[in-house]
Amino acid sequence: MRWALPALLACLFAQAAWAGGRGSEDERRGEFAYYHGEHVRSIALYEEAMRRHGRKTFWPTYMIGLNYCALGGWSQCIAHSQEAIQLNPRNGRAYGNLGQALIETGRLDEAIEWLQKGIEADAAHEALHNNLGVAYVRKGEYERSLEHFRNALYWNEDDPLTYRNLASALALMGEPEEAILVCQEAVRRGVADASLDAQLAYLLEPHGLAHPAPPADVSQEQSAVDLMTPRTTPLYGPPPVR
Repeated sequence: MRWALPALLACLFAQAAWAGGRGSEDERRGEFAYYHGEHVRSIALYEEAMRRHGRKTFWPTYMIGLNYCALGGWSQCIAHSQEAIQLNPRNGRAYGNLGQALIETGRLDEAIEWLQKGIEADAAHEALHNNLGVAYVRKGEYERSLEHFRNALYWNEDDPLTYRNLASALALMGEPEEAILVCQEAVRRGVADASLDAQLAYLLEPHGLAHPAPPADVSQEQSAVDLMTPRTTPLYGPPPVR
């Protein structure tokens, strides 16, 4: 009998590890494959993990959807993200990826609905707020998008993409001076990346948005329209496997 309690606790800890979604060797290898761009292999490893366990759980289901998004398989991402939400409706990650997939397939009203649900469930993910802002920009509701980009910066004030998106929305509203200030703030904080630097250079051009060509330091494929187009947050997952 003295071993009964330790055995029970060990069993519970094992179940908790699986519920967290990252306990098995297949899942750890699946994460490793994801972070090395081996998305097809990662999907197979997570599917094998669930097959071994005998049932579907949140983390593998979510990560399969995440990998499909990385592959541009938006319909599969939508299906797996919705399934992950059913398995754990309080985890905001799946809502963020579902919202992104819906945006990228033009289903903006659905994206807004799901992203709002995700924020209600788990607001502490900047991707939810950023993607919601992008959805409103693509609907032409620029002013409404500003609140959501600023909320994204509240949760992660070091994300260059959110600064870029906020500046884009301001520029599209006809406020290039405000957009420049946003870009300069990112530079001041030391979080600007090459894309944001190029956006700032473009905004500082004498003709601003009316200029037909990008500045010299912008690659040929990165047009002025591209610089002013808000982007959904890149797919995000667990911390990289060490």
